[in-house]
Amino acid sequence: MMAVKITWKTTPEISPLCAAAAVASGLPVADAQLPGLIGHCVQSISDRLAVADLDVDRFWNCLIAAGDRPRDHRARVEAALLQAGCGELAADSIAPTISGQLADLKIAYAEAFPKLGEQLPLRARVLQEQWEARGPGLIAVIGKLTHRDLMPKKGTVAFVQPALGGGGDASPETGLVWIEAVLANPFPDIPEVVRLGWLLARLGLGRKSASKLVDAKHLPDLAALALLPIVLEAARDVELLGDVELSRLMDAWNTRRINSNCTADSLNQWWSQMREGTTPFPVGLKALDRILTA
Repeated sequence: MMAVKITWKTTPEISPLCAAAAVASGLPVADAQLPGLIGHCVQSISDRLAVADLDVDRFWNCLIAAGDRPRDHRARVEAALLQAGCGELAADSIAPTISGQLADLKIAYAEAFPKLGEQLPLRARVLQEQWEARGPGLIAVIGKLTHRDLMPKKGTVAFVQPALGGGGDASPETGLVWIEAVLANPFPDIPEVVRLGWLLARLGLGRKSASKLVDAKHLPDLAALALLPIVLEAARDVELLGDVELSRLMDAWNTRRINSNCTADSLNQWWSQMREGTTPFPVGLKALDRILTA
């Protein structure tokens, strides 16, 4: 199996959006200055989204997933609003206000981290070197456990300034992974290179062509959950993980935000049945989707 061709990015544009998403989520942030720094802007945006009954998490994820590709700033905001459940007329009305609030947020963030453009490449080097040493072996085993054609051929990894002290996400639609450039593993028993393998594998397994049996809207989240026991097994196989339980991995990566009804027991049982049988992986994904939506 060929290694995933990765484009590494350390441009600072995504970092304030990731920080805002962390504050908006209500999760404990590792950087104590963030709530005071951008909390007011984030709350104003969240309140505006709540009035329109929109999916706040989806809005931020869509903004981040657009990456740093050249595009009109307001058009990005409108696209994120639409994906968060907003109608076209309402999006056209709301977008100018939110665009202005986002501009204020980015200014405040840039003033707090004036040397981010210089520091981020240095911070990113640690995890990038770990991936280059251990990542190809990890992704190869994940491919063997699923199907090599389901692994991504390429992807972009954007490093961001840590907000949660370890975190990241993936967008199969845009082929982008974003991950916090931590200097040390936040959980000593779970190397961040394993998280990066999980995120990159999601670029392949979460794309629409991975399983036509599953609703395309479900697939990115379903892939993220299905990969958990698989990544655990693969990481043990290449000796990146020891006796780490699946529940521990789910807690460390806060995967219950993806689906609060998904348990380690249900995933372990599903994967055990997959390992014992000969079910094609796309069919297995459909079976897991039924379990999680029952």
